[in-house]
Amino acid sequence: MIEEKELLHLIQKVQRGDQLAFEEIHRHFELMIHKYAHLYPIPEYEHDDFVQEATVVLFKAISRFSVANGISFPAYFKRCLKNEVFSMIRHSLAKKRAGRRKTVSLEPIYYRAEMDQDERWLDFGFPSPEDQLVINEVMEEYLTLLSPYESVVFKAYLDGATIEEIAKSVKSSPKKATNALRRCRQKLKNTLAS
Repeated sequence: MIEEKELLHLIQKVQRGDQLAFEEIHRHFELMIHKYAHLYPIPEYEHDDFVQEATVVLFKAISRFSVANGISFPAYFKRCLKNEVFSMIRHSLAKKRAGRRKTVSLEPIYYRAEMDQDERWLDFGFPSPEDQLVINEVMEEYLTLLSPYESVVFKAYLDGATIEEIAKSVKSSPKKATNALRRCRQKLKNTLAS
């Protein structure tokens, strides 16, 4: 186990081009890399491919890391690795969806056209486990971006409350609740776009 001070020293050495320091840091984070390879199996990636991608992420994380950001390197690398894993999953799912698009039956489309709006909301199906993983991660990230006030407004909105009802329940003006909801929507768009 490398102490934080020693790790920072090794990171500085890698940033100056020291390959041996990188190998030492890599050995330190190897267990985490293998753990993620097993936690998030991606159909298109074999274990060795995943480890290679994670090694590239580690190198980029070291190159970009700065103590001034106020986060420890292990936490920073973990976030970088998670982001890369979810990017790999999204890429894999996009390929999977592209294959499905070629063999879509028109029957469900005709069926949905005959349904009224309420029925359409019920006919969304269930996401695959891979899709659910991505959805959960995106929502987890999104919810951390909301302020406590925005969280209350967002939850009330999801529960079907009107702006007036939300404003009354949080003891604020409708304008303030509307602005909070607008910020929630913008943060959700930004999260989904990343």
